[in-house]
Amino acid sequence: MRDILKYALLLTIIFGCIGEHRTIDYFGQNPPLDSPQIFAPDVVSVKNRLDYGISFSPDGQELAFGILDIRDESGQIYYSKKFRNTWSKPELASFLGTRSMFLPFFTPDGKSLLYTQTQPECATYMTDIWMVNKTPDGWDKPIKLPEPINSDTREGSVCMTLDKTLYFSSGRNCSGVANCPAKIFYSKLLNGNYLTAENAVQLNIQGDNESIYVSADESFAILSNVTKNETNSDLYLSYRNANNEWNQPQKLDSTINTKDWELRPFVSPDKKYLFFTRMRFGKQGVVESDIYWVSTKNILK
Repeated sequence: MRDILKYALLLTIIFGCIGEHRTIDYFGQNPPLDSPQIFAPDVVSVKNRLDYGISFSPDGQELAFGILDIRDESGQIYYSKKFRNTWSKPELASFLGTRSMFLPFFTPDGKSLLYTQTQPECATYMTDIWMVNKTPDGWDKPIKLPEPINSDTREGSVCMTLDKTLYFSSGRNCSGVANCPAKIFYSKLLNGNYLTAENAVQLNIQGDNESIYVSADESFAILSNVTKNETNSDLYLSYRNANNEWNQPQKLDSTINTKDWELRPFVSPDKKYLFFTRMRFGKQGVVESDIYWVSTKNILK
């Protein structure tokens, strides 16, 4: 009897490890190396379409990404799910409604999807943070997160950690000021309620800290910073030190950052790949926006 129990325990450990290290199928794409490559051309990143921001579910079986409409700068979110080893064709996430929306992010438990949605009767860039939860039959009705997460200003890119702390960009630091540069804020969950949003001072650098990705374990963060110089928008990396403080964000090298705009970072659930959006501008504004991916081998410690 004791041998049978040992054997059962061994199988549990083996199959548990297999589950934790499940190989993720990234739409059948050949993995990139040190040079960023367009992700899933003609499927996710479509030529002459403004693809913008991406997130995979923790188990790698779902995908959501954004699409911009250059005419009015509104946004839509597309969704795909893997079923019987085949990815569905990415289609409009109708379960989110019909409003202008951006920047999807799957929560670390895979049970919810965070995103931003344009405020009623406001310019498209004035957004609030929303969340939709999974149900046994699909998706529940989306809900707008309450204060102190949302404010009367622009709330942007959002992500969640394992303890459900929210990190997000917001213009609340200078409410009422036109073209206010966003800063990174965070709010911790206590007894089912989110505490007052705190300025993540150590992560913020001069300029518009437009989007943020924080790893589920809060060991590192990648943010995009928009400036008015010739580099425009670049990606920066920060690690949490032994004192549980964020180190000064360091700009990623020219392999990642170019004369175009790099923004909307996301690291794959297996931490093997960095995904980001690269936008190219012309005299009349944005002319192309694609989602890129690159190996994290030479990026993360």
